[in-house]
Amino acid sequence: MKINSLDFHYFKKFKVIFTAHLILIFFLIFQILPNFDFFFRIFSQNHYELYGELIGLNYKPISLYPFTTFQYLIMIFNLFLIYFVVPQIIKTKRNINLMFQIIITVGLIHVLFGLFIEIFDLHQTFVIYEKNFYISSLTGFFINRNNFSYFLLIIFIINFYYLGFYKKYFLNVKKNSNQFFQFISSNLIIYRMSLIFISAGIILTKSRAGNLSFMIILLSIFLFEYLRYKKLTFNIILVITVLLIDLIIISNILGLEGLLDRVAATSIDGEASRLSVFLIGLKEFLNFPIFGYGYGGFEVLYRLNHDIYPTFYNHVHNDFIQFLGEFGIVGLSLFSFWIFRIIQNFKRNFNKNIYELNMIIILTLLITFIHGNLDFALHIPGNIYLLFFILSLSLTEIKRSIKN
Repeated sequence: MKINSLDFHYFKKFKVIFTAHLILIFFLIFQILPNFDFFFRIFSQNHYELYGELIGLNYKPISLYPFTTFQYLIMIFNLFLIYFVVPQIIKTKRNINLMFQIIITVGLIHVLFGLFIEIFDLHQTFVIYEKNFYISSLTGFFINRNNFSYFLLIIFIINFYYLGFYKKYFLNVKKNSNQFFQFISSNLIIYRMSLIFISAGIILTKSRAGNLSFMIILLSIFLFEYLRYKKLTFNIILVITVLLIDLIIISNILGLEGLLDRVAATSIDGEASRLSVFLIGLKEFLNFPIFGYGYGGFEVLYRLNHDIYPTFYNHVHNDFIQFLGEFGIVGLSLFSFWIFRIIQNFKRNFNKNIYELNMIIILTLLITFIHGNLDFALHIPGNIYLLFFILSLSLTEIKRSIKN
């Protein structure tokens, strides 16, 4: 993959997006800097009262967990680098092809490792991998099955549309030759097999949020394809094939009764028990409404104010409610404006970009909205980096022409 020198005129082209990102970085710095009592007395009475109980404390930041907020600050800065560098590196279809192959391979390794651990019951064998939770669920190199399911959903979307992308731009079909042999000898068969493994991995996570999102994604692909072409297309057939093969594989592994249990467990009613945690998250936001309590601060507040609950939560299990509390109105406004400008730019360039790339971005945003309301996948660095790598592709401008 050839990498050209970075063009700093690119910064000027998307100056609003980059400026909003930089302001957000400065806001996070502001959250971890020490403040004075008179500031909290004016803008955050709860901060003032909380720090007033801690006699002799001189370091009084807005963030109640400044070390975690600092880690998040580093991650946000890395996202700035991703946005600046990635669209300048991936300027050709060949580079996109290579990047998608790498991402799909990483996802497949996660699934195969998880299957290896589950099949041979090696949860406590590896020094670097000690799995104490979700013993019966596939988690790959992740710890939490819901976070892993979000990761796999993005990989599935990339893998699904990569097949059409590769077939359109890179598959050389020779005339008067055996098409089946060409299919066997091309990379398509490898990535169709990876699609089966990844989709099976999503179901085997046994994540309610993940399985609900997966069903919505399959239905969305079906509707998008049918509304666009008004006929049975390759992608529609692929969706049906993936679903049928998954049902056969999973029903053989779990048995028919086990399969029905997983479908029942995927219902939205299973998430109702977390409603009380959502309400706690909203309550803590109202206690720190203007500047928030900082990234990671929910865990501190839960330990201080809600130890009457039988279980411990260090996340709200709703990314958007937790972001609201961590950033406050000021920070969330900056964050929302930044995301709005990214989506606005994507919409403006929609007709110029490659169709498969557009669909990957749209469906990634869709599952992010669904998953974000049911768990905390967006508080996991690996998921955030993957998400914003996909979003950074909306800033690329690649010719849609097909080389004969």
